[in-house]
Amino acid sequence: MVEQYKTIREAVMVELVIKKSKFIGMCFPVSSVEEAEEIIHKIQKEHYKATHNTYAYVLEADASVFKYSDDGEPSLTAGKPMYDTIMGMGFTNVLVLVTRYFGGIKLGTGGLARAYGQSAKDALEAAVPVLMKRYQRVKLDVDYGLIGSLQHYLDKFDHQLAHIEYLEEVTFHIDVAVSQVGSFQEGIREMTSGQVLVEGSKEHYLPEA
Repeated sequence: MVEQYKTIREAVMVELVIKKSKFIGMCFPVSSVEEAEEIIHKIQKEHYKATHNTYAYVLEADASVFKYSDDGEPSLTAGKPMYDTIMGMGFTNVLVLVTRYFGGIKLGTGGLARAYGQSAKDALEAAVPVLMKRYQRVKLDVDYGLIGSLQHYLDKFDHQLAHIEYLEEVTFHIDVAVSQVGSFQEGIREMTSGQVLVEGSKEHYLPEA
């Protein structure tokens, strides 16, 4: 699995006018094909009078799922340049739509490709990038007297504290960077003379702390 990927924090909209044609560039963070298609359908309904509603989306941490559409523009002049822009800027789990209102002056295939690519670039540059990193959730139970030592030990690792339960012992639920889980477990064994067991569970992506 990929250790990290870049997406965007929230939706953004920008406008670009070229030879009287208005290009509305929009980008959205998405996590599934269903979510992307739902947004596409919504924008198509909102801009039903537009000349074209083109789009491109890329999904999965390794950018292995993607789709793009020219929506009636000449082949490869809209969706593909937008897809290339997303990939070139290193984003995934993102949907870009560009809605065009024709201004009466034809741009030619090269002009269209540049316009759609630029609209996608402008939208993504206006968005706030977010680095998502792969973590594994671990759980460990410690005596109250070890809390200070454990918290000091945690500072050595890329981690995020999920939550703590205070019962007879203190249970820590911690997200540790996958690449550091092995050394984290070994250090806990050494620090507690093998008395504390680190239980690993699911891996998931979280925004970089």
